[in-house]
Amino acid sequence: MQSLRLEIPSALFPKSISQPRNRSSPPFLLTNSLHCNGFPRKFFSHRQSRRQAKNFVVKSGLIGENPDWTESDFVAVGLAHCFRELDEKLVDYFVIEPIPSASVESMYNGAATSYKCIVGSTLGEVLKQEVGLLPEELRGGVFAQNFDFRAKAASRTWKKSYAQENLLQLAPIGVVKKDFNFSLEEKRILGVIFEVKDEDNIKQDMSIDVYGRKKEEGKGDQATMVSSLYNA
Repeated sequence: MQSLRLEIPSALFPKSISQPRNRSSPPFLLTNSLHCNGFPRKFFSHRQSRRQAKNFVVKSGLIGENPDWTESDFVAVGLAHCFRELDEKLVDYFVIEPIPSASVESMYNGAATSYKCIVGSTLGEVLKQEVGLLPEELRGGVFAQNFDFRAKAASRTWKKSYAQENLLQLAPIGVVKKDFNFSLEEKRILGVIFEVKDEDNIKQDMSIDVYGRKKEEGKGDQATMVSSLYNA
């Protein structure tokens, strides 16, 4: 919702409404009909427009920060099989995460996923962040970082008409679903910072190298490095 507020030069108005008779009054402003309580566009006083514009700014400041939600709002959560690097070795790390509706749909369509299982729930239940309230299949994980904000964001995706009509049955409340294309081929490694180097760019023959880069002998690709850590 946006506000359109423009100062209109008096020369653009018909003489009958160009200026109020009281010359000490401020000029008229054009205000969007959304701020006119349902009435058609009219010319309102400067004081009215400023007051309504102020209300708009206050309301728009809540968007994305603390959106409206209720405890009964639906949200899906899943147990993701991730990894963390410990002593130069990859160790299993299971995370409980909220899942947007589009992600659940892609999982049911056969996309590879790191989620071992998912379950439908409500915001009032999952925002307590108590593992004991979840089904037994999800109790082996820890709640993800920024879980509160992410859960509210994921819940909003389930409010769309398409999700309400076609996707809610994919993750019924209290029913654990496991029949997905679970794969660890592309491992999710948490807390790792990848340093981007020139060698990560599109490879070109060294005979036409214009950047002066050199091949690093004996260095494997990223997948080989991850595999070596996991199998250490």
